[in-house]
Amino acid sequence: MKRMIFSLTIFSFLSVFMVQGLYAKDKDPLAGESLFKDVVHYSYLGDHRTATVTDKVTAIWIRNRLKKAGYAIQMQEWTTRQFYPLRTEIIIDKTRGIDAFSGSRNRPHPDNPLKIEAFPVWWPKPTTPRGIEALLTDDLNNANGKIYLLINVTPATFSVTPALTAMINTAYNNGAVAVVVVTYFNGTTSIASDEFIGLNATQATQDEWPIPVVSAMARDRQALDTAILNQSQVRVVSTGIYDDQAKALNVIGTLDRGPGSKVLVVSTPYSGWFTCAGERGAGVAFFLGLAEWAAHNTKDTTWIFTATSGHEIGGLGINHYLESAIAPGPENTSAWAHLGAWQAMYEYVLEDGVLVPTDHMDFRLFQYKGDASLGNAVIANFQKPEVGPWAGFYSRIFYGDLTAVSNPPYNYTNVFGISYAHEFHHSTQDLLNVTGPELLEPVARAYQETLEMLIP
Repeated sequence: MKRMIFSLTIFSFLSVFMVQGLYAKDKDPLAGESLFKDVVHYSYLGDHRTATVTDKVTAIWIRNRLKKAGYAIQMQEWTTRQFYPLRTEIIIDKTRGIDAFSGSRNRPHPDNPLKIEAFPVWWPKPTTPRGIEALLTDDLNNANGKIYLLINVTPATFSVTPALTAMINTAYNNGAVAVVVVTYFNGTTSIASDEFIGLNATQATQDEWPIPVVSAMARDRQALDTAILNQSQVRVVSTGIYDDQAKALNVIGTLDRGPGSKVLVVSTPYSGWFTCAGERGAGVAFFLGLAEWAAHNTKDTTWIFTATSGHEIGGLGINHYLESAIAPGPENTSAWAHLGAWQAMYEYVLEDGVLVPTDHMDFRLFQYKGDASLGNAVIANFQKPEVGPWAGFYSRIFYGDLTAVSNPPYNYTNVFGISYAHEFHHSTQDLLNVTGPELLEPVARAYQETLEMLIP
């Protein structure tokens, strides 16, 4: 295990320096191909959960790119509790149960035991290496001594909702020994990923669940339902370790153009559940491209580029930044552009129960709040046909990290940006094929042209 982690770490660091060499040849950092290279690199670094090796390597890569462009760097370290999974699976023993069709005891099966991949639901309660073995049930009122199969229909937040928390706690109070969660979006006819869907940990505390809670893929629902019918023995394994003093990083690059210059902030989260090519990769690519453009093509403007970790565990990174003395303060900030989730991605449609990509941009959400100059700038640039379409174009802030920036107690004004969800939101299927150079460039140009209208 240590050898594998060491090898992955070396690979990640080598990747950082190899890609830095590539970019010396790129003349236009906002060209589609340049942006897509950054998406590729970001995605290939691995799963981007907060305070992991990949998370820290990503921070170093961002730091080095900002430093190369001429920014003064601050690495804001903060502490959080974090869980590091080691083994998570569901094992169905087909020889120990009753055949639902014949009523006889199951005989040895060639596919026995059936092992199903699983993923912890934050904040996990670990099992022993042996795990927890019991019958599986989908009857919440008959869960005593059993593993409860919970069908979770998530809203667009893709998070641990109060309703999900209440169901898990009810299962525990009814005597369940573990919970298996299968998540769907917009009902049980899934129009979202049928693989793992990470649920953002939005709980008020980082206390672990009272019993082990793991997530299974929607594509494995039939196997779980069959286990209930056959009364097969099911084992849930969820091992891992907690670090109550895990370290995460915010990366802040400042290009100080002197007293009296306007201050513009550009921010993006860089952490997420899995490889996050579309959810996070596009925003990180825009962030790096805009930083290089601002350094080489503007003057008399002070730029602050802030990349934060901790998004999937309560937005911890952006809040650590905002409450610190490093943040410029609303009275000193002329405008703030935030590059949230799903900046530019292909629309997927459901055909015969399968999500199929189209060749055009998906709908997204645009939010802004500020004076007339900001309104004029965002309407002029983000309502171009090649930048849309929009699920909503709002002159108020109510969704995502921008709420922390614009709402009390910080109250920054002239804030704007894209943030939305997608069929593969928080999913292991959020891979490089969800976006492309021809989608990335027009959106990046819209940010560039809006920022140009806001500076002297």
